[in-house]
Amino acid sequence: MDPNTYNYTALDGDEVYQSAFGAIVPRYISSLSTIGSCLILYLIFMSPAGLSSVYHRIMLGVSVSDIVTSLASCLTTLPMPKDEPFVNLYGFEGTRSGNTATCTAQGFFYMTGNYCSFMYYASLCTYYACTIVFSISETKVKKKFEPWLHIVPIFTSLSFSIPPIFMEMYNPGFSLSWCTIRAHPNYCNDPDCVR
Repeated sequence: MDPNTYNYTALDGDEVYQSAFGAIVPRYISSLSTIGSCLILYLIFMSPAGLSSVYHRIMLGVSVSDIVTSLASCLTTLPMPKDEPFVNLYGFEGTRSGNTATCTAQGFFYMTGNYCSFMYYASLCTYYACTIVFSISETKVKKKFEPWLHIVPIFTSLSFSIPPIFMEMYNPGFSLSWCTIRAHPNYCNDPDCVR
């Protein structure tokens, strides 16, 4: 498929994500998120209970998955392919110095961390339901429920983020300042779509 003949009617050129603002602001916001998650980890490890609490272990999972997502999105346009004709047409003002592999790695870590965060928040809600609503003791939660409160987020996040690697679906997109699951070129349903 020739990038010069591709129909880009969906692109209006005024997307905030393509601007320098869209490349720089996520770096600062993601950095703040990483710092916040690192502070949570610090508080967990410095507390008298440490990792002996089910709640602290779930929060460890939440914080680590947030750090993975935040670090991936903090890179914004840097891992995007440097000399890729379709990406050049998207008009990103941010620095691009990567290749397809770096874009795939960024997309993988971003999506893995996102899915894992969502699922760990569900685990936290389940923990609260068990301990507060159903008055299940910490010991019983630890024995019967806790393994699943970690297995489900990790397994789910990996099962959703690994297949797109083999399907070559981690690509830059004009609606985000980082690589994620996208058709390439954007909105391409043609069998001739190539990465």
